[in-house]
Amino acid sequence: MKETPKNLNYLGVDQIYVFGSNLAGKHGAGSAKKATEFFDAEYGNPEGLQGKCYAIPTKDEKIETLPISMITIYVERFLNFVKANPEYDFLVIEIGCMLAGYKPIDIAPLFIRGKHFPNLSLPKSFINVIDALIDGDGYRSRYTVGEKCFVCKEEAYHKVNENVFDDDPIQTRHELTTYLCCKHFQMIMGNFAKKMCDNNKHPSF
Repeated sequence: MKETPKNLNYLGVDQIYVFGSNLAGKHGAGSAKKATEFFDAEYGNPEGLQGKCYAIPTKDEKIETLPISMITIYVERFLNFVKANPEYDFLVIEIGCMLAGYKPIDIAPLFIRGKHFPNLSLPKSFINVIDALIDGDGYRSRYTVGEKCFVCKEEAYHKVNENVFDDDPIQTRHELTTYLCCKHFQMIMGNFAKKMCDNNKHPSF
């Protein structure tokens, strides 16, 4: 994995600065402000390629921190874009770990799929987390260690969250956090989950 240089104030011809944004596109503070001032980020544009930047939302329209489950979606879109655009060199900073309040252990695992992308650089703190989580036994989130599957009580490899937002039409619903083994995770999530388990060398069934 390539390391993103610290204190980026200029970029090469094909380099792209990857920063954390909000869904309102208000690039007024932190790395988003820097992206606007130095690298032509578009005020009002919450996501995607703009100028010499790529924005990944980590906060919502009210500038409240997004849950990891939502940030994961935006990171996956970004990784797909990186893979589809090898002509660019993407320099990711510590998105989500400044104003959004997360730590590298929370955000770094979202980038594991891109660890071998030749045109992707990650901050040293993310690389350290990924190196610590990936070994000969594959990747496993530290949050599942010691947990049992909610369905069958076998060893859990996946933590699943369901968030209920303010505008949910069924306000009697409750937020849910549970743990699942690979079998039941794949039953719920389908082929994507199977590929994820296979790539991370989880137990087969």
